[in-house]
Parts: sequence; structure tokens; C-alpha cells
Amino acid sequence: MFETDVEDPGLGILRIPDLVVIDEEMERADVDAIDPRHTHLAIEVVSRPNPENDYEGTLRDYPAMGVPHGPSPCEVDTVCYAVAASVAVRCS
Repeated sequence: MFETDVEDPGLGILRIPDLVVIDEEMERADVDAIDPRHTHLAIEVVSRPNPENDYEGTLRDYPAMGVPHGPSPCEVDTVCYAVAASVAVRCS
């Protein structure tokens, strides 16, 4: 199983999205965390026991890290289709 950790060490931010769309080269890279500059989309499913983490923290952190799309927290099952030759999808 692949890890979905997205980290910006310069900002001291680490997030673990439920689904992330990344550059294909990051999929093959041997790294501990995904560089947010290679992240195209991050999806978070709202945690019932800790919703403030998804509604407040992630809405602040992903834009700060420069992730162009995400998160849009949702409280229902989410299906995401990513079709592009140059991206890979990782799910946690």
C-alpha cells in the first residue's frame, strides 16, 4: 500500500489526505512524503469523531502548501475519477 502523506517541511505542515492525485514521477520516487508541488488534488473525507480537523486544518493547510485543488471535505461517500496521462492516484 502506498502512503499518501503530503508534507511541506519548510512550513512544518504534514497532511494525510484520503485520496491524492500526484505527478507520475512522484509515484515512482522513493520518498517518505509527497512534495505538495507535485500534488494536483487532495481529497479528505470528514471524520465524524474529529470534523474540525477536516473543516479547519485542512482548509488552511493545503492552500498554504500550494496544492491547487483540495480539499473539499464531504460527509458522504465520494467517488473521484482522475484521467490524465501524467498523474497517478494514491488512496489511503
